[in-house]
Amino acid sequence: MSTKESGITRRNQVILKTQDDVIFWCARFAVTPLELRRAISQAGVEVDDVQRLILEHRKQRPSSV
Repeated sequence: MSTKESGITRRNQVILKTQDDVIFWCARFAVTPLELRRAISQAGVEVDDVQRLILEHRKQRPSSV
């Protein structure tokens, strides 16, 4: 068993070690890599905190409907 854990296997933290990690988390949160990195820099790496911040930012955006 490897001691290395990617962001994909550590589901409680958003760790961006590889491009696959970035792709996984961007898809999970439906954000761009830049938006994901900004959220992590503001909220930290805990999944719940990142998700909460992303949802708060979405609520603040005006609807384009």
